[in-house]
Amino acid sequence: VEQVVSLDQDAAEQRIAQIQAIARGVARKIHFVRADARHLPFPDQAFGSVISMNTFHHVTDPLQVLQEMVRVVGSNGKIVISDFNEEGFDALARLHRSEGREHPRGNAPLSLLAEFLRVRGWHVERRSGHCQDILVAYGPAGCTM
Repeated sequence: VEQVVSLDQDAAEQRIAQIQAIARGVARKIHFVRADARHLPFPDQAFGSVISMNTFHHVTDPLQVLQEMVRVVGSNGKIVISDFNEEGFDALARLHRSEGREHPRGNAPLSLLAEFLRVRGWHVERRSGHCQDILVAYGPAGCTM
């Protein structure tokens, strides 16, 4: 991958991402953007792939965010969404409790996101990993299955 865009509306979180990218020597390949995922500042079909990691449980309007992802990737693209499963949320809750905090669980199950994509003609695959559930969706124009 020649270029990656990192998007977050929280300036502190974006700064942490920048620090980590610098430490790993990849910052020059990443364009950091501070924006609201409900209104992505990119033209239609700007990307070949869009990836969301551990984000949707924070989102208040998950279908609007997903619609924006669909818009910027286009019908020939791929969308990957990974978020915590029960095991992951339990581990995260223990960590946050030990620090006297709570972590949101959100209202965006991957099943809701998968159905949203399927009814729009996307081919959706579900995968599970340690602490994570993953959705991989291929746009209608890119489906060869």
